[in-house]
Amino acid sequence: MVAKKKAGIPGAKRKSSLKAPSNRRSDPSMGDEVQSYVSQMESLYSALFATMDALTQRLSKNLDEMQKYVNEKGIKEQIKDGNASYVLQSSDLAGFERRNKEVAKSADAIINIPATFLVSLVCKYDAYLGRLLRVIFEKKPEIVNASEKKLTFSDLSDFTSIKAAREAIIEREIEDIIRESHTKQFDWMESHFGLPLRKDLACWPGFVELTERRNLFVHCDGIVSTQYLSVCRTHSVVLPDSVHRGSQLAVSPDYFKQSFTCLFELGVKLGQVLWRKLFPSEFEAADESLNMVCFSLLVDGKYALSRILLEFATGTLKKHSSELNRQRFIVNLAQAHKWEGDQEKCEAILSEHDWTASCLEFQLAIAVLRNDYTKAVSAMREMGKAGRVSKTEYAGWPIFKDFIKSDEFEGGYKAVFGENFIVTEKPAATPTKKTQSRARASTAPRKARTRVSRGR
Repeated sequence: MVAKKKAGIPGAKRKSSLKAPSNRRSDPSMGDEVQSYVSQMESLYSALFATMDALTQRLSKNLDEMQKYVNEKGIKEQIKDGNASYVLQSSDLAGFERRNKEVAKSADAIINIPATFLVSLVCKYDAYLGRLLRVIFEKKPEIVNASEKKLTFSDLSDFTSIKAAREAIIEREIEDIIRESHTKQFDWMESHFGLPLRKDLACWPGFVELTERRNLFVHCDGIVSTQYLSVCRTHSVVLPDSVHRGSQLAVSPDYFKQSFTCLFELGVKLGQVLWRKLFPSEFEAADESLNMVCFSLLVDGKYALSRILLEFATGTLKKHSSELNRQRFIVNLAQAHKWEGDQEKCEAILSEHDWTASCLEFQLAIAVLRNDYTKAVSAMREMGKAGRVSKTEYAGWPIFKDFIKSDEFEGGYKAVFGENFIVTEKPAATPTKKTQSRARASTAPRKARTRVSRGR
């Protein structure tokens, strides 16, 4: 359930308290930076699996071409342990080497690309933190005024105004913070903003590990160092027994997904906590931003990540801009549990609250989540054609994805809108099982089942 800006007040005409909030841009804006970060992280997540799928197909093609060449040019000598041994004439070896080189390049790409994408994820986080700090410094100039950064007379002579000098100080402050380790960045923010940012942050050890692993990929090809082990130990990171000084780390599909989830969660939570602490007059915008992020995750089928953020919205965050926004978070949390297969938890969350005085759209949502389709249709009919939930919402909102397949909905929809409802399948928003299985298999490239020797 999402909401349009300024919408959802009982009695408002045709404005749905469930619709997506507007994303009006202001300068500077914490909300814009959070949304930009989310979009960039999701684009990298989708791009990796698409890239790995293409690389896996390329490797398969290269292997097939090499095997075909050997079959045509070689003389089979023996088969041992399932591997065929061939002899090639000297004149055919160059052609074999070219094809074998293509196989090796594809296999190397499959190993290296996931690590490259992991580095990119961390780079996007670093850039996001820098932009958040810029928004804060520009909207809270007193923080910059207290800065110990100094400008020489020569520096000052280059500026045309105090504003330009302030901008230079902001730039230096941000650069100095971003250059620090990720743990020291949090030390700085907790000290300067007076916030326990790491309290009850379950993803913190994972964040430390993946940022340190990023450093290994950038500086030493993923070879585990004493520094990596020391930092991980300091921050209670549990490492597999196979990880020791000198071992080489990789990025499996599961590890990349965990890293994406960790950075997504931490980035959104950090933005929300800083936003609410430093700009308390913007609670409504902060609620709408978080609501939009969580709803988009539900639409994309990322139920676990949506649940994590909705637990943060309903548990960690103690204050909301309105009761309607609080109710949206609760309903969406129940929905996340439902789509994860935990109907019992969904019901438990709904039962903790009294919904009798809620507006019709919430009564519809509660009935749908409880699989009470008779009551849901009753709410549909009572809202009518001019109600707050339109044909578009019935077709597009994840909360209705099972309901719209029912006979009860079919009859209720026709009674309300005077037409039959047509179900249309949407393309998958997240990597398919087939794509993920291909990527998983590709982390250990296939070896050619052919051994070639030079002809005598």
